[in-house]
Amino acid sequence: MNLWTILPVKTLHRTKSRLGGVLSPDERAALTLHLLERTLSLLPSVQGLGETAVITQDPLVAELALRFGCHTLAEPPGSGLNGAVTAGVDFASQN
Repeated sequence: MNLWTILPVKTLHRTKSRLGGVLSPDERAALTLHLLERTLSLLPSVQGLGETAVITQDPLVAELALRFGCHTLAEPPGSGLNGAVTAGVDFASQN
């Protein structure tokens, strides 16, 4: 069995909104990209994990994911977290 990692990522202008009182939108976007890059760089070291799918509407997030060899999926519009995860699970089960 191939174990997939499913990572839903919001568009950068909507990430880390709870930090809005202390970080600007650009700072929150930079933080998100840093955390995603760190996560994607560490996943290959986790024994038993196979493929990774990143589900997002953001082209910068998708570009970063592709650089790490991940599959990228466009988040269905208006789907929210549950819809994004469902899209990732559906994709993984077909591949």
